[in-house]
Amino acid sequence: MKIPAIVLLIALPLPGFAQSFQTDYEQFRSVKANDYAGCIEKGSKLIKTVRYPSILYRLAECYCQADSLDKSFSLLSELAIKGLPYDVANNKNFDKLYVRKGFRTLVPLFTTIAKPVLSSENAFTLDDPGMIPEGIAATADGKRFFVSSLAQHKIVEHMPDSRQKDFIPADCNGIWMVLGMKVSPDGKTIWVCSASEKEPYNGYSGIFGFDLATGKLVNKYILDNKDRDHLFNDLVITSDNVLYFTDSKAGKVYTLNLNEGRITPLVAQDFIYPNGIALDEGTNTLYVADRTGITCIYLPTQVLVSMENETRGYLNYIDGLYYYKNSLIAIQSSGNDKDRVVRFNLSSSKQKIESCKVLEAFHPDYQEPTTGVIVNDDFYFIAISHVSHLQPDGTITHPEQLKKPLIKKIRLN
Repeated sequence: MKIPAIVLLIALPLPGFAQSFQTDYEQFRSVKANDYAGCIEKGSKLIKTVRYPSILYRLAECYCQADSLDKSFSLLSELAIKGLPYDVANNKNFDKLYVRKGFRTLVPLFTTIAKPVLSSENAFTLDDPGMIPEGIAATADGKRFFVSSLAQHKIVEHMPDSRQKDFIPADCNGIWMVLGMKVSPDGKTIWVCSASEKEPYNGYSGIFGFDLATGKLVNKYILDNKDRDHLFNDLVITSDNVLYFTDSKAGKVYTLNLNEGRITPLVAQDFIYPNGIALDEGTNTLYVADRTGITCIYLPTQVLVSMENETRGYLNYIDGLYYYKNSLIAIQSSGNDKDRVVRFNLSSSKQKIESCKVLEAFHPDYQEPTTGVIVNDDFYFIAISHVSHLQPDGTITHPEQLKKPLIKKIRLN
């Protein structure tokens, strides 16, 4: 079979809004610990765009040390209402609030929030701690699982008898770091996001398709870095062979019709590090998670609506995002290394979150959970990834701390 390779370059302006936010965010993170005025100045600007939990928490610390106690207490109260776990009782940056009666009521609330919710069971582990997994996909019958490797530029297959093998060997067909993956609805191919952060291809990214029966390359579509850096992160596939995928560095959502072979921006909207993406094909609604929350896109008109949240929860810090029976399943961080799996139940309009159920939270096994896959009514997800150990140059910090990648599963119904 002849294997075509399509390279399509798109010239678009840099995403100004997303880039501006990222610059402001990095400046905020670089403020020295005791520069309270600088923290307040930059943090106050950021939360006008998005009330990101980690920004709110540090801003609360800085307000407290700058003697703006009411503002500090207000931000802590907001974080508690949202169900975010923080050890405020042992944080000396809140020492000036210790004597406040209201603060003493917050301490047990944060303690209660931080209690683990345990509902998963171990599905399987992978042999190599150094692979640094990010994406996971499966066949519809759940007999074959595929896990992507950021560090080793490959895809590992796990089979029912616990055998493992390299389904796509390292660097095969020019593949780089492998991120999100999906098996096509017809079960014949697997499509994956890949990106490079090393020269000479730093900022390149691509969509690669492989035949599930043979592992052979079906096609690949590459964007270079001439106009901007790219990082294709996650994707969904419709029954008529249309891919929608997030580009975290470019701040875009793209579409790729496999029958036509063209990558185009889905909407003009810039996103702030878009990551997880989910599809309700029954209503032609796409859901995109970025740092501001969740945006729903009605595909026939490409109208965008910011998801309304009628719960006490929060919609930030979502990595993997999946549609399931009028709900969204999300792998979500609180911004302080406390991770959870949640189920957001949708309204009839599909544009509001009516309730939120925490399926699992703060499991002691968790080491940076990333993404998952729904097989029938089970949600399988990567519970141990160690993604923060992987550096842009490909090296791994503290390799002695790495554990074998662990896949867990939660029953959804």
